[in-house]
Amino acid sequence: MERTVFLNVLLDGKLNLYQYKNKNIEQYFYSKENGEIIPLIYKKYNPDGDTYKIAENAKYIDQLKILFAESNSANFKTSKIRYEKSNLVDLFQEYNGQKNEMNNNKLDFNLSIRLGFSLATLNLDTHNNYQEINFPDKAAFRIGLEAELVLPFNKNKWAIIAEPFYYRYKNENLSNDGNYRFETNFDMVDLELGLRHYMFLNDKSKIFVTAGFVANLYMTKDALIKYTSLKPGYLNGRAYFDTKSTYFNFGLGYNYNDKFSAEIKISTSKELYERGYWDAQLSRVSFIIGYNIF
Repeated sequence: MERTVFLNVLLDGKLNLYQYKNKNIEQYFYSKENGEIIPLIYKKYNPDGDTYKIAENAKYIDQLKILFAESNSANFKTSKIRYEKSNLVDLFQEYNGQKNEMNNNKLDFNLSIRLGFSLATLNLDTHNNYQEINFPDKAAFRIGLEAELVLPFNKNKWAIIAEPFYYRYKNENLSNDGNYRFETNFDMVDLELGLRHYMFLNDKSKIFVTAGFVANLYMTKDALIKYTSLKPGYLNGRAYFDTKSTYFNFGLGYNYNDKFSAEIKISTSKELYERGYWDAQLSRVSFIIGYNIF
């Protein structure tokens, strides 16, 4: 039974290199200029059906030795080359005289859905009565959509990111003297703009660090801290949050196969309220998983 598959052209020259990739399969092919497309054969298997043993059919190495027989430098590298995109691209580039000419010197765009939760700490300092109310740490759901623009230099190690994300927070606590109950409940959408640096572990795995500036896009109109007297003769009140506060994010993450990612992100304090005798600050540590959809 024949089927048609689409190959990704990795290099175009005297020798062309192609890639076929889906969830479970990654294969490479080559052709001489406009000639027949030939598979580079590599396969892992269980010898004699023993699932505890893994053997390799690395016929691609012999294929490459024959293919690059006329090039001493390229032929020398074939015995140690791994069946990975970066290794094969480098080898074919050298043969084609394209070693310094990257075929992917163009902007690469990624779009990812990012889900997770944030462990938030809210501190309220009421200087007028010398009390500091530390709300208990609270885990809250967050969801974002991250756009990433990979820059075409330094081997695609740098990227610009933009991520709007939604966050919901609800918490309460008593004042130190037990006279008031403090409550807060709000939804907000923040926008992070930042810079990311990748460090490659192999052809499929890489770690990254991110630094970003974050501004508030939206916060519910009733975003406030409400305090309620628990004793007669005390006043009730509320303090509405500042919707224009900014802060910074710093993250450390891991990316697999340009498809799945995980990141820990630490936020500097977000100034929610600072007027008169009151000062309210929110800080967070976020745990995020991402899936690249584009």
